[in-house]
Amino acid sequence: MRRFNRWPKLQLLHDLRAVALSCKSALPRIAKLAEQDDISAVEAILISSLDNPCLGLPSDNRYEEAQRALLIAAYQVDEDTQASTFAIAFLLADVFNGQSGFGSMDQGWSDLNVFIRTLPAPRRVVFLRAYLRLHQQYIRILENPPLENEFEISSPEKILGPLREIVRKMSKVEMTAISLADFGLDEKEHLVALKQVLADPLCKFPEDDRWYPAEVIQLIGHTPGTGAFEKCTALLIIDDIIHNVKWGQMCFRWSRNAPDYLMLSDSVREPILRGIRYIYETQAHGSWDPYFDWPDSKIEKYAVAIPYFDKY
Repeated sequence: MRRFNRWPKLQLLHDLRAVALSCKSALPRIAKLAEQDDISAVEAILISSLDNPCLGLPSDNRYEEAQRALLIAAYQVDEDTQASTFAIAFLLADVFNGQSGFGSMDQGWSDLNVFIRTLPAPRRVVFLRAYLRLHQQYIRILENPPLENEFEISSPEKILGPLREIVRKMSKVEMTAISLADFGLDEKEHLVALKQVLADPLCKFPEDDRWYPAEVIQLIGHTPGTGAFEKCTALLIIDDIIHNVKWGQMCFRWSRNAPDYLMLSDSVREPILRGIRYIYETQAHGSWDPYFDWPDSKIEKYAVAIPYFDKY
C-alpha cells in the first residue's frame, strides 16, 4: 500500500471542504431530503460540519440521518448539480475521516465518475484526486481510476502572465538590492543576469549557469518583508512551472513562508497563490509535500493548506 504523509491528506480535506462551501446554497435542499422529523437536525449537522476544517460529520447517532440525505443528493446529478457536488464532497471527506462515506465497494465511483468528469475543472480535479488516493491506498480498488494527466486545471500561460506582470514592475532600487543579497558577492554578475531574466519574454532563468541570478533571487525569496520578496517569489514560481519543478523552489518555501504569502497585498497575493496551487496540482499525486519531514503533531498545529480557487 502506498503511504501518504499527513499534509497531503489535510490538503485534500481542505479542498473537499472548499468545494462544499462553494455549493453551500444547496445545503437547505439537501436537508429537506431527510425524513420530515429530521430536517432541522440534518441541516444543523451539515452547517456545523462545514465549520470543521476536515469536513467531519459527527460519529454519534445523528450520523445516519445526515448520511442518508447526502446519499440521496449525491445521485441527483441530473436534477441538482450543486446539491450533488456538495454531497459528493461531504461523503468523500467522510471516507478519509474514517467513516463509511458512500458505503459502496468503490465509494460511488462507477456511478458518478461520468458526472464528476463534467464538473468545472477546479471541482473536478479535487474529486479526481480524492478518488485516486482511495485507489492508490487500496482503500478501494476502482475500475478505470483517474489518471494523473486529468489534473491540470488551467493553461500555464493563464498562471504565468500575471506573475510576469508582477516581476516586470521591479524597480532599479530593487534590482540593486537583489544583486547585493549574497553579502555583496558577485554583485555585477548577478545584476547583469537579473536584467537579462527580466528582459526575456518568458522571464526565464539561464539554462546553463543558473547561479547568476538564481542564488540572490532565492535568498530574497527566503526573506519576507524585504522590498522585492514578492517579485522574487513570482520569479521562483515561474521557474518551477517552466521547468516542471526540476529544482523544487516553492515546496520548501511554502513550509516556511505560507503565512506570509497569505498576507501579501491584494495585487500580488492571488497570482502568487494561484501559481503555487498550479505547481501542487500538476505534480504527481502526493509527491509535492512541503511538510514531509514534519511530525504529525507539528503538521496538525502549524501546516498551512494551499487556498482553493473555484474559478479560473
